[in-house]
Amino acid sequence: MAKTLYLINPRPSSPSYFGAEAYEHHGYPMAQAIADLATTTVAALAPSDWTVTICEEYVEPIDFDADADFIGVTGKVIQVQRMIEVADAFRRRGKTVLIGGPHASLSPESFRGHCDVLVIGELESIAEDFFADLERELDKVEFFRPEEKRGVMAVNLRNIFQRMLPSQQDMRTLHGVITAIAPCTE
Repeated sequence: MAKTLYLINPRPSSPSYFGAEAYEHHGYPMAQAIADLATTTVAALAPSDWTVTICEEYVEPIDFDADADFIGVTGKVIQVQRMIEVADAFRRRGKTVLIGGPHASLSPESFRGHCDVLVIGELESIAEDFFADLERELDKVEFFRPEEKRGVMAVNLRNIFQRMLPSQQDMRTLHGVITAIAPCTE
C-alpha cells in the first residue's frame, strides 16, 4: 500500500543562527546556514513503500495544498510558534498532523490540541511501530477495496508514480483513489 508523508521543518519565528535570513534580506535566495538532519533522518527511517517529501521552509515555501496522507512537523524552541501555525493550517484542511522533534519531546504540552499524533522521544527507537500505526489508520478508511485486490492495487499505484508520463488509465485510477479517500462534504 503506497503511503505519503509531507515532512516540514518550518522557519523560526524570529531570525536565528540556524537560518540564513540575512542573505535573503540582501536579495540572495532562501538558504539554510546550518543543515538540520531531523527531516532526512525521519525520511530515512520510513519503510520502503512510503513516499516522503521534505520541506525545509528555510529553503522553500510550504505547500499547504500538498497531497499527502500525513503531515509531519518538527522543530526546536525557536520554531514553536511557526510549528503551531503550520499544524493548525493543515488540520483546518482536514489533514492528519503529526508533531515531533526536540521541542515536542521537551514540552509536549505546547502542542496538545494542535496535532493528531504527538511523537515524544527519539524516532529511531520507535520508527517501525510508528509507521505501522499510520498504516492501520489508512486501513480504517478502507484505502484499498476490494480487499482481495489490495496487493495488486498497491503495486499498480507504486508503478504510476515511477513512470514519468502516466497513462489515461493511470489517471482514472488516481481519480478513483482520490474520490475514495476524500472526505465527504455536504
